[in-house]
Amino acid sequence: MGYQHKFLRHFYIIEQLSIKPQSWDSIHRRLLNKLSDQLGDYSIRTFQRDIKAINNIFGIEIKYSPRLLAYHVSSKNDLKMKLNAWSQLNMNMESSEVQRNIIQDKIDGLGSMYLSDINEAMEGNFFLEFEYHKYHDLSSKKRRVIPLVLKEVNKRWYLLAEDLNKGALRIFALDRILDLNIHYKTIKGKFDSNNYQSIWENTMGIEIGGFGQSVEKIIIKVDEIMAPYFKSLPWHQTQKIVKEENTGILLEMELMVTNDLINKIMSIVQHTEIIEPNHLKEKIKLNLIKALRTYEKEL
Repeated sequence: MGYQHKFLRHFYIIEQLSIKPQSWDSIHRRLLNKLSDQLGDYSIRTFQRDIKAINNIFGIEIKYSPRLLAYHVSSKNDLKMKLNAWSQLNMNMESSEVQRNIIQDKIDGLGSMYLSDINEAMEGNFFLEFEYHKYHDLSSKKRRVIPLVLKEVNKRWYLLAEDLNKGALRIFALDRILDLNIHYKTIKGKFDSNNYQSIWENTMGIEIGGFGQSVEKIIIKVDEIMAPYFKSLPWHQTQKIVKEENTGILLEMELMVTNDLINKIMSIVQHTEIIEPNHLKEKIKLNLIKALRTYEKEL
């Protein structure tokens, strides 16, 4: 059996068990239904080997519960994120007949062609060298960096790295990088990547806040049209509903006020009202006044 069939088998096992514990018979029936003639003579011993392979390859541990008489995923850390990624891959592996009924965004994360090299450099503690240009500056500058953390925001990939020329942390947009090269020489920087996994905890988007900027309580009133979207997909891990009415909900989050947060609010400004802080409310007002003046010129 080819690698594609093994991948699909592993995917369907993980997908089924991520919903609820399942008996061997239930698992076997679903695999037969999904893979039919591709499954062959699939025994419980082969299933046990699949369980070990899933743990070794994907880091997902599947155990048998004598109390439930069923198999279950014992650790669900990052499981949802992994399943989303595998579902995307699975759709791309479907037949052309099936793909005709699937419409996907054709824009991949900008800069994704560099992800493999950057990951390799992070794993080996190597440094990178590349040409970097900004949108408002046509010239480019050579940068030597130690990569620390990768992050995707709004279809763009970003790299948090130690700039060896400046001895400081910098964020680089991967789509503005040219001629990236790995230098296979282990190098010790002054910043530990383990300390920067949570650098964006208190912000939204790619900005990390200004020097000395503190977290603030953000209170937003959301109307009944957008309220279900906020409830099903929170904007931030600190989001909580403090009041719920027929006309909408009152949300509270703890964040730094950044341009990324302002832009996000502006994208649905007709459905929201900023209650606190006042300076955020004023910034939204100024943006609305500026936009109104732009459109009044056409009247």
